[in-house]
Amino acid sequence: LRRQSKVSSLSTSPTPGHEIDVSTHQLRRTQSNANAVSSKVYHRIRDLEQHPAVSWDESSTFSSLHKKKLAKRHIPMFDRTSLQTNQLDVDGTKEDFGHDHLFDEFAQAVCNAGVVARKEVFETWASALYIHSSFLLGGNSSQTDDTKPVRRVADIAAGHGLLAWALLVLDDEVQSQRNGKNDKEGNFSFGNRHLTTFCLDVQMPQSAELIQTAMIKQWPHLESRFDYVEGRLEQLVPHHSCLLASVHACGILSDVLVATAAKHADPLAVFPCCHSRK
Repeated sequence: LRRQSKVSSLSTSPTPGHEIDVSTHQLRRTQSNANAVSSKVYHRIRDLEQHPAVSWDESSTFSSLHKKKLAKRHIPMFDRTSLQTNQLDVDGTKEDFGHDHLFDEFAQAVCNAGVVARKEVFETWASALYIHSSFLLGGNSSQTDDTKPVRRVADIAAGHGLLAWALLVLDDEVQSQRNGKNDKEGNFSFGNRHLTTFCLDVQMPQSAELIQTAMIKQWPHLESRFDYVEGRLEQLVPHHSCLLASVHACGILSDVLVATAAKHADPLAVFPCCHSRK
């Protein structure tokens, strides 16, 4: 699992006098993506907010679990197969939707690994839902090469690698749903281009290996689509077809990511963290 970084050295420090130019087309496209979150994503986010592992009373065993690691004993909290369908009030009308059982499966795999805090699971899944909707979903067959969905994601400062796995699982769900559908219905055909991810961090922690083992046990066919590389962001040579993504990009890392993506015209999804502390 542990691999030495093979990417070429690349300085991301701004050159004196050099201004990063971002076209208005790119800005409009980014804003359009941000406003195109589907109703299904909205429902899934609402489902997360109402999840039993989020809403508990003070007597619950989860009352002090905010930053504690999920373990096998917490798996029942993510088993909602016997629960009835929720009803949400959307724009004044009642709409039925099923529980996000894919999230429950994902969380149960995390529980089996026993290395990730509860809040990280919910934060990462919510982030993955927005990233997947904004960058990875296809439109129709008339898309140009510039607007086709991303098929490669770099999870920067990956840590556990949880974001990469969440995106792989979500993409696999879409692939399964679209399998056998006619492209004439307006669905973008991914063909054999499955989403692939690679995680980049200075060191691959043991927790990432445990998460990988748990995820492969649940989704063995995703093993070949995941990789973890040990290295620094400054060594990364980004390609415009690869999405740079990071959740909890601490300190100035978020600034470096933004500068890197802008310099190379790469798509970027970043969730900053504790900027004033480092």
